[in-house]
Amino acid sequence: MSIAIAIIGVAAAVAAAIAALGSWNAARKANQTAGSVDAIERDRRHDELTPVFNVTCTVRAGDADSADMRVTLIGGRLERHAAVTVTIVDDDGTDCWEHGLPDGVTQDEAAAFVCGPWEFNTAASTQVVSNRESRSRAYDRVTGHNWDLLPLTRTRPGRWMTTTDQAAWNKKWTGKPLRLLLTCKCEGYEPWIIPENVEIAQDRGPLIRTIGLSQ
Repeated sequence: MSIAIAIIGVAAAVAAAIAALGSWNAARKANQTAGSVDAIERDRRHDELTPVFNVTCTVRAGDADSADMRVTLIGGRLERHAAVTVTIVDDDGTDCWEHGLPDGVTQDEAAAFVCGPWEFNTAASTQVVSNRESRSRAYDRVTGHNWDLLPLTRTRPGRWMTTTDQAAWNKKWTGKPLRLLLTCKCEGYEPWIIPENVEIAQDRGPLIRTIGLSQ
C-alpha cells in the first residue's frame, strides 16, 4: 500500500511539474507576443512622428563654386527637436576607393574626402564642424528657430588624382544630386535618420526637395 501511495505521489509531482512547465511556456510565449506587439506599436508611433524638413540649395549668383543650403523644419507632430545634424554622404553608385587607397593616402584623409559634387565650406565654423557634417542644433517651430543656413563649396579632385583636373572633376558630377542624412534627436524618442537626395542646379534658382514622411 505504501508503495502505491509513493507511486501516486511521484506521478502527481510529475504531473504538477509538467503543468508548471506548460504554464511557464504559455506565459513566455504570451510575453514574447506582447513584446512583439509593443515593438510594432513603438515603430509605428516613431514613424508617425517623423519630422518633415524642407531643403533648398541655391548656387550663388556670380560664384558657381559656392552655394547655400537652407534647412527648415516644416512639419511633423513634434514641434521641437533638441538636436538636428546634417551629414553629406558619398555619391550613390560611385566608389572612389574601389582599387584601394593610393600610396600616401591615410584612412583619415579618405574618410574626409567627399566622393560627390558638394561639401560644406569649413570656413563657416559656426555652422559646420567639418566638410561633411553640420553643427548639431535645436530646431523649434514654436519660437521660429526652425531653420539653418549652411554654406557649400564644390568638391575638388584629390591630390592623388594626377590625371584629373577641376574641369573634368566638375563634369563628372554634372547633374548628380547632393546626398544627405538628417539625424534628428528628441528627448524620450529614438533618433530619426532621414536620407535624401537633393538636386542642385548650376547658376539657377533654388530647387526644393521635401525630406521626411508626409504628415
